[in-house]
Amino acid sequence: MRDVIRLPLELGQLVRRRDDPEMTAGQLVGLVLTLPRLGIVRWKDHGATFEPLETLVAASRLVL
Repeated sequence: MRDVIRLPLELGQLVRRRDDPEMTAGQLVGLVLTLPRLGIVRWKDHGATFEPLETLVAASRLVL
């Protein structure tokens, strides 16, 4: 039986970096499930970046 990976975020969800004081939101567009687990986030003005999943939280407001 394979291990099930439970993720706190879903593809397409708006996210932000936990330590971002400006609360800039991006969209989670991909996942890398090998260690370290990364989210691919598309930011409005900064293209896409790989972000460690533990540093991302759901965005509570639309700021794209």
